[in-house]
Amino acid sequence: MAQALGLLILSFIISSLLFVPYIDKLYKWNIRRQVQKTKDAFNKKTPIFDKFHNYKAGTPIAGGLLIIIIVTILSLWSYGIT
Repeated sequence: MAQALGLLILSFIISSLLFVPYIDKLYKWNIRRQVQKTKDAFNKKTPIFDKFHNYKAGTPIAGGLLIIIIVTILSLWSYGIT
């Protein structure tokens, strides 16, 4: 149990240190959410749905990928040690 808590804390610290440079790289590589134009099942535009989601345009996507990679690497490292 103590080892799992230690890995959780270590993962949090590493993620915290790498998160800002990673998000800056996502902005630099232009990996961002685009303005979306959606249609319903009858091929009609849905302006209300688009209006509620327009504030997300320009937000970098794939931020959770950093957390997944860090947790995976730390888990593999931990299982290799024990």
